[in-house]
Amino acid sequence: MTSTVTPTAGIQTTAESRTGRVLTRLGGIALIASPLLTLGGNLTSPPQPDESSAGYIASLAADPGISAVSAGLYHYGWITLAFGVLAAIGLVRGPRGRAWTAAAAVIAAFGAMQFSGFLLADHYVAALGVLPPDVGAGIFDAANGSIWTQFWLSSAMVTALLGVPLMLAGLARAGVIGWWAAPVYVAVWVVPAFLPAPWGALVAGLASAPLVVVGLRLIQRANLTVPQPVAG
Repeated sequence: MTSTVTPTAGIQTTAESRTGRVLTRLGGIALIASPLLTLGGNLTSPPQPDESSAGYIASLAADPGISAVSAGLYHYGWITLAFGVLAAIGLVRGPRGRAWTAAAAVIAAFGAMQFSGFLLADHYVAALGVLPPDVGAGIFDAANGSIWTQFWLSSAMVTALLGVPLMLAGLARAGVIGWWAAPVYVAVWVVPAFLPAPWGALVAGLASAPLVVVGLRLIQRANLTVPQPVAG
């Protein structure tokens, strides 16, 4: 006798499989888009004459339009990274590396979401350029000197900058990617500091290749044929 529950369960399983494939594919696209958006933010970031607060304000205020474009690209680069690293957890199929990858991905997503919020400040910093330099710098320093601002920035840096390479290491342990991925990604934050701005931005973009590789893995996983349940 055929159960009346089985066809419904089969349809539900198929729907869930399709939804999972769509989310996996979107996660892959997000991981590919994130480095590209960040590279765009690097290339459009206004040059800063010096490391002072007044110099930073002057760099953003010199062309508010391009400063807004740069901030927007950075913002969405972090947002897409947050979605992508969470989707990457699904690439781990066995127990090896699963807990490690999941914990690191959540940490990375938390840091990425915190960083994205900082980009709103760039619009206000650019607006400070209409004030006398000492007044604008005073407001900027007062806002950045807040204990909560410092905690926000510090926690964002620790979680984002550690979470991503740890997630890549977890994926390597699970056999999804090679062990080369984590150290290459770390180069994103180290190498550009020793290069002129345009070259540093390009190196940072190239060093983000591990994220693109993981994104492609997610898209490949989503494109795999999913067996259709048989009702009856």
